[in-house]
Amino acid sequence: MPLLYNGRRLSHPTGKYLYGYHINIAKIKQTGMAIIFEGEKSVLKMETLLPNNNVSLATSGKKITFNQINALLGMGINEVVLAYDKDYTNEAERKEKIKEYSKIVSVLKPYFNISIIIDTENKLKYKDSPIDQGLDIFLELMRDRMRQ
Repeated sequence: MPLLYNGRRLSHPTGKYLYGYHINIAKIKQTGMAIIFEGEKSVLKMETLLPNNNVSLATSGKKITFNQINALLGMGINEVVLAYDKDYTNEAERKEKIKEYSKIVSVLKPYFNISIIIDTENKLKYKDSPIDQGLDIFLELMRDRMRQ
C-alpha cells in the first residue's frame, strides 16, 4: 500500500520480489520445491507450523512476474506448488479458478513441474489460504494437490 511521506509517494514494488525469499531460500534449494502463497501471512504461518522446514514464498497476489520467475530459476528448484486462497464456493466456480490458474501454469510449466492446491472436499472456508486451517489440513491438501 503506497504511503505519502513528506510529499513523496513511497511504495514497495511487490512484483519484483518473493516474500520469504531470503529466509527460506536454503530450505527451498535443499528440497527442490517452493510453495507459492498469495499473502505474506501464509509464509509466516507456515514458519510457525513448520519451523526450519519452511519452503514457502508469497507473491502478494495471484500474479507471478518474470522477476519472480527468475528468482525461482536461480534457486534451482524443480517443483512449484501454487497454494492460492480458496476464492470459490461451488464446483462451477472451482472449475473457473482452475482455468484461471492455467494461465499461470503455462508461464511456469516450461521451467518447473507444477502442482496446484485445490480444495475439492471443502476443508477450507471461503477466502482461506491452504495453511489457514492448520498443519494437518494443509498436509492433506498437499498430498491431494493437482499435478499439471
